[in-house]
Order: sequence, then C-alpha cells, then structure tokens
Amino acid sequence: MEKTLKELAEYVGGTVVGDPTVKITGVMSIDDAQEGYITFISNEKYTRKVHQTKASAIIVSPKLKDTKRNLLVSKNPYLAFAKLVELLMYKKPTYTKGIDDSARIDKTAIIGKDVSIHAYATIGKSTRIGNRVVLYPCVHIGDHCTIGDDTVIFPNAVIYNDTVIGNRVTIHSNTVIGSNGFGYAPDGQSYYKIPQVGITVIEDDVDIGANTTINRAALGETIIRKGTKI
Repeated sequence: MEKTLKELAEYVGGTVVGDPTVKITGVMSIDDAQEGYITFISNEKYTRKVHQTKASAIIVSPKLKDTKRNLLVSKNPYLAFAKLVELLMYKKPTYTKGIDDSARIDKTAIIGKDVSIHAYATIGKSTRIGNRVVLYPCVHIGDHCTIGDDTVIFPNAVIYNDTVIGNRVTIHSNTVIGSNGFGYAPDGQSYYKIPQVGITVIEDDVDIGANTTINRAALGETIIRKGTKI
C-alpha cells in the first residue's frame, strides 16, 4: 500500500511539515529506514538520528517540528507509529469457517455461528463457544466453560473446566488458564493440598501472550479485567 504523507497525517490526526506529497510505502526503524519509508522518534534523546536516517519522513512530537525534514507531527508519535504499521503493513488474518473432522466436541457443547475449529481441538461437556470463535489445532477446552464471541485461541492452549472467557480475547500458544493454584497447608513435616475450587474469569478484550499460566482461585474467582495485556 502506498500513501502520501498528507494522507497518513490525516489518518492519525497529525500535521505535515515539509512535502505533503511524498510517497510512503511502509514503516521501518529509524536506523534501518530507507527512502519510501516513514519512521518515528518518541524519545527526545534520539533527536540526532533525525538528521542521520534515510527515511522519507519521520513521525515526531511537536517539540521537534522545526527539524528540516519531512515530518508527521503527532502529540503521540508512538501511537501514530502503531496505527501506520497497521495501515501500511499489517494483513489481518482471515479464517476458514467450519469444524475440522478431527476435532472432538462433546454432544452437550453449544457451538456458535461462523466458528473456525481446527484439527484435533477438543471441547468438553456443556461448554459454550461464541460466534466467530477461532480455535487453532490442539486447543483443549474443558467442561462447563464459556468462550465469548470473536475470541481467538492459538495452538496447544489449555482451558481448564469452568473457565469463563469474554469477547474478543486473544490467547497465544501454550497458555494454560484455570489450572490449580499453589495452595498447601502446613501439616507437621508435610503439606496438605488445599483443593482449588474457584474459577478463572477473563473479561473482554484481553490479550494473553504465549506460555502464560493463569491459575484458578482457591475460592471465588481469579479475574483478569477488561482490556488487560499479559
């Protein structure tokens, strides 16, 4: 995708200093940027690099707007950078709707519309899967779970029984949610395991990175609040 600097400034709510017609095809780091790319500076200690980079334009804060380069001036350069990476370079994944023949879904589970359930995924008893949910290969979801609309769960993630996951949640590979917490009561020279009878609740719009473990509560709920990034 190619855009003019003016178009990019309008997209992120910034202003142009320099040539508004310069063509931009992508975003690169300030050290690696080449002609045709835009870069950014969000920390003033890197100001000297404004004069060294080969980028065709630079996203800067208003404090640096007097630099004699093609600039996109933004109150939040880092946010503008993120939006332009998404606009110019990010290809949103598309998913094939349907359920792979090798997936194992309990007959009591309730499956929403337009789901994408990949090979060897398993879904337990009385679990509810929302609309447009994507389960990558080898995802395991236990019994009595709820998975909200538009949630994406990447390969080999494990969701234990009774877990509640909200809408638009992203869970990356090898994550474990709802496993037992580390609960033991001292008993003389040994320890007595405390049954972990609580649940785990992941609210809407949470992103969970790979290899994360979120344990269930001993009593009540372990809650990851709306919009959290782990």
